[in-house]
Amino acid sequence: MSQASDDEFIAFVSASSPGLLRLAWMLSGSESAAEEMVQDALSRVYPRWGSVSLPSPLAYARRVLFNVNVDRVRARSREEVTLDGEIPERGHASSIVEDRDHVVRMMQLLPTRERQVVILRYYVGMPEREVAELLGVSLGNVKAAGSRGLTKLRGHLKEVEARP
Repeated sequence: MSQASDDEFIAFVSASSPGLLRLAWMLSGSESAAEEMVQDALSRVYPRWGSVSLPSPLAYARRVLFNVNVDRVRARSREEVTLDGEIPERGHASSIVEDRDHVVRMMQLLPTRERQVVILRYYVGMPEREVAELLGVSLGNVKAAGSRGLTKLRGHLKEVEARP
């Protein structure tokens, strides 16, 4: 790759890393996993930097990040992990950090596709059509997964709020 392309990629990494890191954190629920996912995604984007086929390098990087997450989930699914569906009590959510942590933990209770759609639609703010293109699914699947995901999140929130 030429020096100009390398400089463009470095500028892209500097500009896009914070957003990609937040997205990865929402997908994984773990800061360390998010950092690894972003690093892996950017290392996959770099060799194809000169021929990125999507309208935007950021859209391409997001798609790669989602693929990295799918790979991570598949590898983790080989392990036996038990989750009782309960969100651990962490005291009164009085600060923004605690609220954000609570949301991320609730997101981890959603199936992968629903979590992806909810994050892209309501956290990143992408239109449904772009989400469908990014995830490689139909517009109807995006609408259905978003609706199911939000319904489950509301249910979890009601359960948590009902606890003494």
